[in-house]
Amino acid sequence: MDRHHFDSLFPNLAFTHLCQIFVYHKWACLCFNDFQESLNEALALRFSEDIRDRAQYWTLSLTAQIVRDVGLVPYLVAHGIHQQCGTPIRRCLENIGVLSHFWCAPSKAALLGDSEDDGFRKAFVWEPDPQRREELRKTGISKRFAVLSEASRMPATRLYALVSDFCIHGGTPKNLLRAALEPTSASCTFVNRVEPADDDAKRLSVYEGGIALTLTEFALLVGTYGMKSRQVREGGAYLTQLITNPDSPSSRMSQDIELIRRELTDQGERRD
Repeated sequence: MDRHHFDSLFPNLAFTHLCQIFVYHKWACLCFNDFQESLNEALALRFSEDIRDRAQYWTLSLTAQIVRDVGLVPYLVAHGIHQQCGTPIRRCLENIGVLSHFWCAPSKAALLGDSEDDGFRKAFVWEPDPQRREELRKTGISKRFAVLSEASRMPATRLYALVSDFCIHGGTPKNLLRAALEPTSASCTFVNRVEPADDDAKRLSVYEGGIALTLTEFALLVGTYGMKSRQVREGGAYLTQLITNPDSPSSRMSQDIELIRRELTDQGERRD
């Protein structure tokens, strides 16, 4: 059933977005460890000794969660259960938000811990300063994403609200949108997969955008505070090429998508 669903995506526009997600995952596999190490090597320059161990633990923990979820999204989509992708996308956004906050303001590392703690919430989730809180309200930007790059603050805020509303929160029928409540031709014992449809492309484009935003902000964070090794510079240049005019036939993204298409087609032919 996994294969049946995946094969049915090929003529669908959703397959292009799936390939884009694969490309970003490929970048993460090639570059993420070097970027993690770049931040790890910069800890002594950024954090005082009394909070350095805490900053190191949370830096490695949050980045490890990000790369895990970047891998989980294409897995879920390829297996036909992309309705569940909202959870890893929201975690990616939460983690890059927290990571950016305490690298931008190192003293916040002392408040890392219980996410329900009042100090944590004021540092990363809720703005305690009335004037600043009003500024954020007027711009529609969440405190979670207030220190991301200017281009990402609003998209991250809106995407977080979207996946929370339709994929996470209970007590509402919204998370049943485009869900198969009865068996379909692609169903198995564990899940009722939906039949591929044109609107799947819109949903996958949202997930692809969430991954691209998360990885871009991570790369910007490393570029700002991390140690600039050759691998980091090359990885940053590669990611920049991927996000620059991705729909252009001559772009790096289009070239990598074509490579993935060929690989998947060859695998399908060998399997047949």
